[in-house]
Amino acid sequence: MKANEVLDTLKRRFPNEPEYHQAVEEVLSTIEEAYNQHPEFEKNNLIERLCIPDRVFSFRVTWMDDKGSIHTNMGYRVQHNNAIGPYKGGIRFHSSVNLSILKFLAFEQTFKNSLTFIRLSGIPSMNLPSIAIVPLKSRTRCSASIVLKPGISIFNIVS
Repeated sequence: MKANEVLDTLKRRFPNEPEYHQAVEEVLSTIEEAYNQHPEFEKNNLIERLCIPDRVFSFRVTWMDDKGSIHTNMGYRVQHNNAIGPYKGGIRFHSSVNLSILKFLAFEQTFKNSLTFIRLSGIPSMNLPSIAIVPLKSRTRCSASIVLKPGISIFNIVS
């Protein structure tokens, strides 16, 4: 494996994801020498399988705040790798979150879990903006159901 070539390929496949690219670059540059001592890793395409998430869900969430204003956020769930156990975490739909950040968090969580022997795989947890409790509960319920029912992309969450 040549870390620079792998990273260049990822940048072409997934442009505009600098946080994700940075995480992959840091890990690949650290493991490159040890990885190259094991030809069986290359035979099994380990790096590509390790760098690319298993699944990425994106969806729109529309909700009403305490003042009656309607807001729309993007929601994401990145299921990175379940090689060492079930996916860990939840769904994020904070206005400051983007797909690159979630892929970065899920990628790094996979390594954190494997190094600490936690039998869960990389997926970041819930992150919500400050909103009232009732919309928060509705929003969470709705967003959880979207992951269970792929293909549905719009939820109107109003009281």
